[in-house]
Amino acid sequence: MHEHEKGKRHDAVRDAYLRSLGFDVFRVDEPDVINSAWHVAQVVKGKVESMSGDPTRPLRGHPPLEGEGDVGAPQSIGF
Repeated sequence: MHEHEKGKRHDAVRDAYLRSLGFDVFRVDEPDVINSAWHVAQVVKGKVESMSGDPTRPLRGHPPLEGEGDVGAPQSIGF
């Protein structure tokens, strides 16, 4: 994470923006990633598992508009 006030303000603004879009922000210090990558990966894995296992967690953003994403999509073939 940033040590200087300017970097901290930049991070706070960016984090607030991402949260306003429905994203969760999880920060990890660079030395932790370099020195304890496996441990950091386990923490991230745990956070993802806890988020994906929560059925009350709202979807991010709005649902697609009717028909959005269907244009040019291949038709499924039932087997």
